[in-house]
Amino acid sequence: MLAYARQDTLNAIESTSKAIEKNEKKLEEYRHHMDTEESFLNKWYRYFQIQHTISTINSKKAALKDLALNLQSLDEAMESQHRDNEILKHNERLPFPKELAEQLTEIDEKSMKLPETDWGTGLVCTINNLVKSGSNLFKPKNDTSPK
Repeated sequence: MLAYARQDTLNAIESTSKAIEKNEKKLEEYRHHMDTEESFLNKWYRYFQIQHTISTINSKKAALKDLALNLQSLDEAMESQHRDNEILKHNERLPFPKELAEQLTEIDEKSMKLPETDWGTGLVCTINNLVKSGSNLFKPKNDTSPK
């Protein structure tokens, strides 16, 4: 999962870097045209193109910084996951304690079986006995019958 996120981040970094380069080329072109424009309106148009391109470049650079931080976090997470996996591999290689293994094999199979009685019938009998004995558990709280 982390590897996919890392690859997506690398792809985003690459496309953002290309977009920055493209906008920097546009900026150079707009600046060149600004110097060669004779009309006042064309100069204003170029000026706004330059401002917009600079804004775009700055936002792309900010996004690139965020992507770089994201990539760094993903790398740290992958490294941590790798360490955890190595610890798990090491723990799997540890021998199972012999004494515990012997204790587990000595468990009586009979103690693992449920009694062969009908639990439902036993429960109903227990409840009936409690009711017959006058247990307060089954009487309404406002019951005025003699106790």
